[in-house]
Amino acid sequence: MATQVQFRGGDTDDNDAFRGAAREITVDTQKDTLVVHDGATTGGFPLFRASGGAQDISTSGDVSAADGTFTGDVDIADKIVHTGDTNTAIRFPSADTVTVETGGTEAMRINSSQSLLIGPSTGAATTITSAGAATFAGYINTSNSVWTGSRYTDGVGCQIASSGQIQTRCDTGTWNVWAGFKDGNGTGDITSSITAAGDATFSGTVLTGDYDSGDSSTSGLSLQDIGRVIARRQTGSDVVWLGLHGSNTGSEITAAGDADFAGRVNVGYDAGSATLADMALAAYNSHTGSTIYAQNANAGGKVWQAYNASAETSYITSAGAGVFISTLSCTSLTETASDQRFKKNITDANPQLADVTALGEKLRNWDWTDDAPVYEKDIRFLGLVAQEVESICPGIIHTIPRTKDGAELTPESTDEDGNVTPATYEQVDDSYKTIKTSVLIMKLLGAVTELSAKVAALEAA
Repeated sequence: MATQVQFRGGDTDDNDAFRGAAREITVDTQKDTLVVHDGATTGGFPLFRASGGAQDISTSGDVSAADGTFTGDVDIADKIVHTGDTNTAIRFPSADTVTVETGGTEAMRINSSQSLLIGPSTGAATTITSAGAATFAGYINTSNSVWTGSRYTDGVGCQIASSGQIQTRCDTGTWNVWAGFKDGNGTGDITSSITAAGDATFSGTVLTGDYDSGDSSTSGLSLQDIGRVIARRQTGSDVVWLGLHGSNTGSEITAAGDADFAGRVNVGYDAGSATLADMALAAYNSHTGSTIYAQNANAGGKVWQAYNASAETSYITSAGAGVFISTLSCTSLTETASDQRFKKNITDANPQLADVTALGEKLRNWDWTDDAPVYEKDIRFLGLVAQEVESICPGIIHTIPRTKDGAELTPESTDEDGNVTPATYEQVDDSYKTIKTSVLIMKLLGAVTELSAKVAALEAA
């Protein structure tokens, strides 16, 4: 049988406390490895095992191997260096931090907040946090877009620039280069979009400047989804609307409400038609003069109204009737068209004396009510009552159509921007009767003629 050689040995603690002679070998029976001694170092120098075991191994020199397998943790003080490329490494420079270096310079870092930083350790160009937030110091390009100078010249894609610009390019003008969605609306509908052709759609309110509906000191523009545009400036003379034709101002509206229009102003006008039937109100100045057109589809509807405070003082209806509670002065007020060429079926008038006598018997005095459409309500009046005249001479009575507010239909409301929508009311008929004084004068003329004939006959007798 071969000769056996046995060395002195013990467990790891025994070996760590033992100082062997120079070139002496002992056995660590706990780690199943050899320990070489130099006669001076307590604990000696443990050697590697070929394989197996669970011992810790440490060395102050280099360790080289073709490959290696570690079934547990590998502790590294600072860095893992690429063989033959010593300025490229994976480092652990501080607690909870991992970095990657290339060319001796840090290229990427994962810090203790689990954020990824790409670039130098100071002033990283790109940061991505564990929450998904991202910061980029330079451009972000997508797809196969080609960037030349300051714009896209080929391909499709998107660029987000550090200057704050976002530029997109699509091959088709109707494609959206921006689309916004509202989470939880259940339909996946787009709430805002901008197409490559420049069309923009927003389902909500669009604000510009620092506009805040609740802060009157702010200025800007509010484009609201109900179809309303609000513009606010801090000085009344500041322009909130400006229309230009070339270099010339065509229209202008100030914050104080002053408006200037160089051309025609239409209200309720159908742009596809040029007839008055399609207008509610039109005002324009041309080489033939200044003109105002007004239309109300209701024959009795008002096309002009004037108020003194809350009291209506005058109005004109679309049927041509006009009411003025005070004196109306006009150089040709008493003139009416009487040319024979405008008249046909001319016959002698019937006798008028009987009607005038009957009307004379209906003369009355009265006081005006507070809602009477006259100016001098405090003067006791002499005249005729239309309803009494109507039973004698219905042809000289004219009805003025008008309405007044009745029961409330919808209450007044205020939206989130502080804008008030007035209440609406049922419109109750409030028409009233007038006497055609011009016809009454003609009847008086006929009556005087009849009386003159009677006087002449009496004198002749």
